[in-house]
Amino acid sequence: MTFIFLIIAGWLIYSVNNLKEASKLGNQDKLEIETLKVQVSALKERVEVLEKIATDDNAGLKRDIDSL
Repeated sequence: MTFIFLIIAGWLIYSVNNLKEASKLGNQDKLEIETLKVQVSALKERVEVLEKIATDDNAGLKRDIDSL
């Protein structure tokens, strides 16, 4: 009976440690996801600017470049 109790107690301790590790990884994943969201947003803005440049007529582009 004591042996079974020790096995169950050991398994519970092992499971709790695994849950703690999984929780830490979850927080790292959340941080990485937020970082990626910010990067994607910045890239979307850059693509919009490039699309405007690519689709703009030459006169407008020349005017914009001259204004710089």
